[in-house]
Amino acid sequence: DAFSTWGFCLLKGTGIPASQRQDLFRTAAEFFALPEEKKLELHVRTGGVAWRGYMPHGGEAMHGPPNTLTIIPM
Repeated sequence: DAFSTWGFCLLKGTGIPASQRQDLFRTAAEFFALPEEKKLELHVRTGGVAWRGYMPHGGEAMHGPPNTLTIIPM
């Protein structure tokens, strides 16, 4: 329900150390700060059947107008 209604969930008590979580957020921030052309080199079209990679803004619309995503910094 969390993913289909809200688009995310919050996990608590995972046992993942705070330092590892901080590294993940730092790495994500560094990636999203890259120029668009660099991120497009990792487009999901090249990620294989697992759909791994970058999806540009507006690229997730299946039909109708693109859904404008709202990102809340955590």
